[in-house]
Formats: sequence, C-alpha cells, structure tokens
Amino acid sequence: MTFFESVLRKITSDCEYINDPKFVGRACVCRLTDDTSVKLSFSECGYADHYSALLIELMNIHNGRIDAQLIKFADIWGKQKLNNDFISPYAWTYRGETEWYCSPPNDKQYKLLSGMIDEYLSCFADPVQEIVQDECISLN
Repeated sequence: MTFFESVLRKITSDCEYINDPKFVGRACVCRLTDDTSVKLSFSECGYADHYSALLIELMNIHNGRIDAQLIKFADIWGKQKLNNDFISPYAWTYRGETEWYCSPPNDKQYKLLSGMIDEYLSCFADPVQEIVQDECISLN
C-alpha cells in the first residue's frame, strides 16, 4: 500500500458520504449519488512534490465536472512548529519516498479533515427522505 492510499483510507474511513472508494495513485474515487462521483486527490500548491492540500472534485457521469474544492491542510490543522519556525503541514516525495514533513497528523486531525469533507459533500448528496407513519391510538 502506498503512502497516498494509506492516508486516503484513514481520511475516508470516517466520511459518511464516501462509500466503497477505489484507490489509484494519489487519488480515490467513489459514487456520491446515481449520477455523481467524488474524487479526492492530493494537490501540489506551487511546489513540486509538496502535497499541502486535498482536492475534492464532483463529477456528473453525463456532463463532467460539477464543482471542486481545495482544502489546505494548514486551514484545518494550523501550522506546525519546526525548529524556530512555523510551517504549513504537507506530505512530500523525496528520493522516491513519500512521507509527512514534520509530524504526521493524529487521529483527531484526520477526523477534522473527514468532517470538513462530509460538510462539503452533504451539499451535493441526495436528500434523505424520512417516512413518517401515523400512529393509531386505540381508546378502548
């Protein structure tokens, strides 16, 4: 299992709207509704091999891209202290190996990111229809 697949599995395991994801390279794809798919992928934001964000793309199977949202790790987790400096968290690939620069996210940070993804996807998911049954009360 690659670094990217491992991290995406941690992120998606707590997402309510991501079911049966398929993992390929730096991304995963799953179905959100009958006509809409979701793709999550690591994104470079200006520096090659520095993955500082997660890109969420929504695609209609008939008409293509619907919407996209870039979630920067620093916006969710804040900056990390390294020596006497504060840096935005990112994963990086160096000499063929990918890992987190500084300390890896903990379970709480992964849950924060999963929650943010769910908030976004909830805007595009099919609404849940509740069935309300009338209750009959017998007065005998």
